[in-house]
Amino acid sequence: MTNHPFLTDIKTLRERARRHIEQGAVTEGYTADRENVIDVLNEALATEIVCTLRYKSHYFRANGIKASVAAAEFLEHAEEEQDHADWLAERIVQLGGKPNFSPDGLPGVAEQFRKGAENARKAGFDGVEIHAANGYLLDQFIRSGSNRREDEYGGSVENRLRFPMMVVEAVKQAWPQERIGIRVSPTGSFNDMYDEDPVATYEAFAHKTQEAGLAYIEVVEDSFQGNLASGRPEPVIQAIHEAFRGSYIGNGDYSREEAVERIRAGRCDLVSFGRLIIANPDLVERFKRNAPLNDWDESTFYGGDEHGYTDYPTLEDTK
Repeated sequence: MTNHPFLTDIKTLRERARRHIEQGAVTEGYTADRENVIDVLNEALATEIVCTLRYKSHYFRANGIKASVAAAEFLEHAEEEQDHADWLAERIVQLGGKPNFSPDGLPGVAEQFRKGAENARKAGFDGVEIHAANGYLLDQFIRSGSNRREDEYGGSVENRLRFPMMVVEAVKQAWPQERIGIRVSPTGSFNDMYDEDPVATYEAFAHKTQEAGLAYIEVVEDSFQGNLASGRPEPVIQAIHEAFRGSYIGNGDYSREEAVERIRAGRCDLVSFGRLIIANPDLVERFKRNAPLNDWDESTFYGGDEHGYTDYPTLEDTK
C-alpha cells in the first residue's frame, strides 16, 4: 500500500492518544498530538473534520471484578461486553473509581464535555459531534429502558433529556452552535438499550436540539450491533424530521444505492458510513466509479495494530 504521511503518523499517534484518554474530556497532551494529525488530514483530504465527544459509561471487568461505571441506577449488566473493557476499567480505577452522577455531580460531568470540546477546537478540528447513542452515558439518560432514576433526571421525557441538554449547552460554550452535531440511536439495542416510546422520546429530543440551534442530527437507523426495529424505524425518522430543521444524517447498514435513493426521496440530507469507510479508504472514489468494495474484517474494529486500520488497499493499489 502507498505510504501516505497520514497513515504513517496515525500509527504512532494512536497509542500516544490512547494514553491521554480521560473520562469525558480530551487532555492537553491528547490535544497536542491531534494537532499534527489534523494538519495532515486537512492538507491531504481538503475536507472538514469533526471530533466525536463520547463519555463511556457501562460495565467493565477489571481483575475479575465487575466495576459499575453506569449512571446511578441504570443498567444491571451489558450482555455484549467489549473487548477493550479490561484496559478501560483499569484506567477508571486509576482515575478514582466511579464518577459522580448525583444531581450535584452532573454539572461537573457536563464540564468535562465542555473541556473536551474546547481542546478539540485547539487541536484544529472543524466541529464536534456529541455522542448520545449506543448505550453510552447520554443515551442512558435519554432512554426509558435504562434510566431508572427517581430524581429530576429520570422518569418523564423532560427529565430524561435534562442532562443531555445540559451537555449541549456546555459544549456551546466552546463552539458556535452551527459547528455542533449530535448522534443518537433511537431503536439500537447495543449494550442492552431500548426505549418504550422512541417516537415520543426522540421527537422531544429533536425539538430541543432544534431550539439549541445544532447543525445536524446523525441517526443510527439500523446497526449490525442490534436494532429493535424491523429495518429502518420510519415513524421515528419522520418524527425527527418534523421537529428538527437542521441537517439529518442517516447512518447504519447503508449501501451506495440505498443512500442515493433515500437522499433523493428526502428521507435524509446526508448518509454516513462506518464499516465501508474503514475497509475502503477511497470510498468516495469507489462510489463515483461504482467500483467493487473491499470486505471489512470485523475482528480488527476495536483494537490491535495497524492490521485492519491502515492496510486496506485502494483502487490504485489493486491495479
